Amino acid sequence: IAAADAGRRLRENSVGTAGTSAGEAAAVDPAAALAPRTSSGAAATARAEAEELTAQATACFKQERFARAQGLFSDAIALNESIAAEVRETKDEHTLAVLLNNLASTMEKLRMPREAEAMYERSIELCSEHMEPDDPRVAHIRSKLAKLQQGLFSFPGRRRP
Repeated sequence: IAAADAGRRLRENSVGTAGTSAGEAAAVDPAAALAPRTSSGAAATARAEAEELTAQATACFKQERFARAQGLFSDAIALNESIAAEVRETKDEHTLAVLLNNLASTMEKLRMPREAEAMYERSIELCSEHMEPDDPRVAHIRSKLAKLQQGLFSFPGRRRP
């Protein structure tokens, strides 16, 4: 919910004058509400909210409150996706890849291996698009995915679909 609200605010605040929402700008100068404005201020606010969600999620993970961490990581991902769509900066894609990896680890702890596998794969996909192939973060995520998949298919008679 927090991510959806922040994403909505990011879109609402992308018009107006610097430091002023579209509604406040229209009250001061109706033409200002129609003037384009960079969304850097709104994006900075959304990034700060995403960082807070990530910090809370990480704390919950460390406290082994995995269900809460899952929700917070999911909210942080949704907010970062809205930032990445709005701003289109590589650093947002890096952040998103790391968050997907963290959510995958959380899902593993919650015994949700198929969901974790999907998150690892999505994280690797983003890494492949925006990081060097020999980046250690990519290797780390690939090894975690391989370990998970090995466990999924280690039972006698189980084969990869």
